[in-house]
Amino acid sequence: MSCEKCKRFPAPTSAFYEVGISLERHGNLYECKYCGTYYEIVEGDRSYKELNRDEAEHYYNLPE
Repeated sequence: MSCEKCKRFPAPTSAFYEVGISLERHGNLYECKYCGTYYEIVEGDRSYKELNRDEAEHYYNLPE
């Protein structure tokens, strides 16, 4: 569930951690510091995509 900070993603950048990079997907994964929601920005896309934990683990090899 996203929070008030997530409504303004990708700014402010201080509210989000860069969690991973996927060369295969040409994307960067970010996590909200406040609610833990994952967001993916893919190179060339004009928007971002919200991912659930399972998708984030599958595409970005998240640490345990």
